[in-house]
Amino acid sequence: MKHTRIRLALAIVTGCFGLAAAPAQADGLCSAYMMDVSAELQLFREAPDPITAGRNAEEAPRMEPGRLYIARLPAQKDVKFGATSAHNPVDPAKPGGVLRLSIAQAGKYRVSIDANFWLDALVDGTPLQSLDFRSDRECAAPRKIVTFDLPAGGDIVVQLIDATVTQVRVAVTSMPQEPW
Repeated sequence: MKHTRIRLALAIVTGCFGLAAAPAQADGLCSAYMMDVSAELQLFREAPDPITAGRNAEEAPRMEPGRLYIARLPAQKDVKFGATSAHNPVDPAKPGGVLRLSIAQAGKYRVSIDANFWLDALVDGTPLQSLDFRSDRECAAPRKIVTFDLPAGGDIVVQLIDATVTQVRVAVTSMPQEPW
């Protein structure tokens, strides 16, 4: 009788944990990020707003934080990038493009894409140093997340360089505050 109760208790506990793990598996696990990516996972489940990446900063469409976009990328041979931080030379045969962003409150923000290729953020034509970047090839989306410390009110240019796809889903999210 005692062993039956133990088996029943184990079956209940195992069943409960199995149900709790199901949503994580539906997201392709995304465990390689080793950080809270729940905001990004939620956004990448939504229907994206279609945009076409600009061929230069002046014609680049504006993104808003907390929204998912699907950006069509032109051939880089037609794109005029601002300064590129560490990615040179740019392959003119690959897709790429430029997007813009304004941030109301300064802080750490993540730029997430559903492919693995280079991205830069520029303020006043100067590339920002990324604080962190991570990728997870097993995650359904996003595949790459780059963190930047962004200023408030400035015009931030996001450059998508040497893409491996002709369109990419992209989102910008504020980084969750870390518990002290």
